[in-house]
Amino acid sequence: MHLIHFFLIAVCLGPCAYSVPLDSSAQRPIGAAVDSLKEVPDSLRDTLGLKPGSKKTLRKQPIDTLSHCFEEPHVSFGLGWSIGTCDFFSVWQKGLPDSLQNFTIPARIQLSSFGLSPNDSDSVSLRLSIDEQPSMYTVYFPLRGGFSLIADSLHTITLNGSFLFMNKVFHASVHPDTSKRSISFANSAALFALGVGVTYAKALDQRFFSIAQTSKSYASIGISLSPAYISLNRSITSPDTLAPLFSSYIPGIQAALPDTRAFGIGASLTLGISSIGMVTSRPEALESGIYYSASRFAYFTNNGTRITSTDISLASTNAEPFSFWMHRITFCIDFIRGTKKVLPVTPITSTYKAPVTDRLPINSK
Repeated sequence: MHLIHFFLIAVCLGPCAYSVPLDSSAQRPIGAAVDSLKEVPDSLRDTLGLKPGSKKTLRKQPIDTLSHCFEEPHVSFGLGWSIGTCDFFSVWQKGLPDSLQNFTIPARIQLSSFGLSPNDSDSVSLRLSIDEQPSMYTVYFPLRGGFSLIADSLHTITLNGSFLFMNKVFHASVHPDTSKRSISFANSAALFALGVGVTYAKALDQRFFSIAQTSKSYASIGISLSPAYISLNRSITSPDTLAPLFSSYIPGIQAALPDTRAFGIGASLTLGISSIGMVTSRPEALESGIYYSASRFAYFTNNGTRITSTDISLASTNAEPFSFWMHRITFCIDFIRGTKKVLPVTPITSTYKAPVTDRLPINSK
């Protein structure tokens, strides 16, 4: 009977005597177990170069801000400096007066015929003085903006708009030789155009074309339509003391200075090369480029009537409907901002600890 009891006790307690004890880490508090989840696994120790007890911050790869601000949907706003030729101003300048004969004013007049009492002589000489000639260069500062319709790493299609304003002024005066006072007049010409179009840009291989300190370069081609407005204005100023002298000549002066307004339409073709630089992490960037544009403006009407070149310049004999070409080179800087939100980078701080090796040995005799 004693032997049976001893056998049963040996069967029940024998496996416990020879079992492998649990890892001591299993006996740690729950909070310590949760902290251990933040430990760097042993498999990453060599890759990260960590030593037991060291800390290291793991960060995500830097954000490709170029792709976010230009190779994805983006908006742009720019200002340019443009110089070129415009036939509208050329035709107008050719007809500006350069002598008294253009105003049907004689070079010498009799004062007595105007009821004036001269001190020394009954006649005075008149002379035309050009106070301000129109600039020989056509310079203006265009504004433009755009929104990308399609954008990837190689191609970009952008819907863009632009606004341009050009103005030139002519000032002259007529002086009697016996007086410092004069009758002055001015004639100004202005062109307004608001363009809407599409631009296609293709990324250039940096092995063949690149600009220092820029992220990427593009070649572009664009077309646009531009409602246009031209304006010719004249003004005449005469001192009261000279009113009797020039009152009869004012109609001739007015006839020699064009005064008209008209609405028209234009079409433009633009070619250019640009580069992206100063990319920030927001994502924002600056694009600088040089562009050549050729524009054709036509169909100018005033009160439903097509105007001709004779309405722009009295020296013109062309009775055909007025139209003109404009060619220009533009240097432009655009501010670009991506429309896709970029999530902030959150640092991940991890602490590496040595693996637990304090396992209890197997009990054995």
